[in-house]
Amino acid sequence: MRWEYKCARFGAHEMRDAGFEQRLDVLGNEGWELLTLLDHDHADDLREAYLLFRRAVLPAQSSRVMGGAAQAYLIRECHTR
Repeated sequence: MRWEYKCARFGAHEMRDAGFEQRLDVLGNEGWELLTLLDHDHADDLREAYLLFRRAVLPAQSSRVMGGAAQAYLIRECHTR
């Protein structure tokens, strides 16, 4: 099976917001599955999280899907934003 990936950044205040679960529901309804959450603290006491999602890609769409090295790059890029 082939996968496509999405990284979403949320501040701590956004994750406490009542609409946060609705945003996750929308992603789930679009087929996105949460893989991991990367917690990040900034020097100025700001806190945010990076959520990495994936969803299956149909065979006709598989030409635009990343391989393993590109996936690792996306995770690094997501965390350094």
